[in-house]
Amino acid sequence: MLDIIKSSGFYLNNKYQTREAHKIILKDEMRTNTYNATTGVITISQNRALAIAETQRHYIDLYTSNKQEYQQLREDYAFPIKMILDKEKARKLSAFFFWSAWAASTNRPEDEVTYTSNWPHEPLIGNTPPPSVLLWSIISIFLLLAVLVLLFGIMLLNLTNGVKTQNLSRVLPQLILLKITK
Repeated sequence: MLDIIKSSGFYLNNKYQTREAHKIILKDEMRTNTYNATTGVITISQNRALAIAETQRHYIDLYTSNKQEYQQLREDYAFPIKMILDKEKARKLSAFFFWSAWAASTNRPEDEVTYTSNWPHEPLIGNTPPPSVLLWSIISIFLLLAVLVLLFGIMLLNLTNGVKTQNLSRVLPQLILLKITK
């Protein structure tokens, strides 16, 4: 879509300003939520419609064409080489790609994060994780580690105190690579 914006005739005097202006236009077009809940319609710009059509053509060709270049792409993408869809299935798959991209790039109503909490990371449109995501990720990792340490500690304590659980005395040494002796 950035290429379409660049070719749309929007120019400023300074090349650097033009490049930055194109990125701002792209971010605004991608992040602005134009979904109308009453009608169930998403309104998209002319530039975005062109980008969607171009992307759809690419995916339809990728999944339906026998041309060598698309066979090579399928191999590069690790698709089964002889996998060919009919045009309708390829069109539906392309529509799914649009919806997933729309959800990942469009802000929630009255919010500054996307429907997917700014994931996947794409700085070109401002898709960077909010601080709360990073905070909760770190907290969850520490909690997971704490629970694992607690569980292994309890199991080791039970073994050293002579309490044996079914098969635990055989499995635990293999898990922690220690030989427990009596």
